[in-house]
Amino acid sequence: IKREDNELTKRIFLEQIKNPCPGDFITLIEDDFQSIGVKLDISFVENSSIQSFKSFVKEKITNAALCYLKNLQETHTKVKDIQYDTLKTQPYLTSPLFTDNETQLLFALRS
Repeated sequence: IKREDNELTKRIFLEQIKNPCPGDFITLIEDDFQSIGVKLDISFVENSSIQSFKSFVKEKITNAALCYLKNLQETHTKVKDIQYDTLKTQPYLTSPLFTDNETQLLFALRS
């Protein structure tokens, strides 16, 4: 989006915005944004720094993933009563006390 107007990639992108077809990049991106609950706003993307846009998208994806996993958790009786507030790796999986094989075993036993 922030490329020169005469660059081929920007011209293709702008044409896909004007005349979207199924499977086009812009269509896929719109679907992805819709799945995380955000309406794609090209002007917002253009006016944001790369870092702030990445942070915004990462936060929205994390929130959407947590919501999805909480809904999935409701259907699994084994973990139904466990409360999660954030999406992060459990400390025992990253502990230096365990080798990679032991961590894999712990994860398999928990699942």
